[in-house]
Amino acid sequence: MSEGDDMGKLQSIIAGYSVEMQDIRKKIVQLQRRAKALLNASPWPLAQHFEIRVDEPFEQSGRVYYVNHKEKTTSSDLPPPPEPNEVQFHASSMPEYRSYVSQLVKLIERYNNLR
Repeated sequence: MSEGDDMGKLQSIIAGYSVEMQDIRKKIVQLQRRAKALLNASPWPLAQHFEIRVDEPFEQSGRVYYVNHKEKTTSSDLPPPPEPNEVQFHASSMPEYRSYVSQLVKLIERYNNLR
């Protein structure tokens, strides 16, 4: 009888891990889509006072927007290329992109530990 109880507990634990792994995979895909949207949002680096962010709720809109910190405005229109003498930043150095990559690394580590 106790072997059956132990087997039931084990199956319950495995089922819990399976659900957690499914949730992690879903979050990984969402973060990858967000990160990719940021990377593809501009064909050129932006001037230092611009930042690219994803529109919320991104899963429905799939859009990004641009924050102009200098003028304190936001727009869905791609900013012009920076002047040659301006400091430029690629999307991969934007805070939101870096946050997504950091979250992805943690989720992938968690997923691999569970697996």
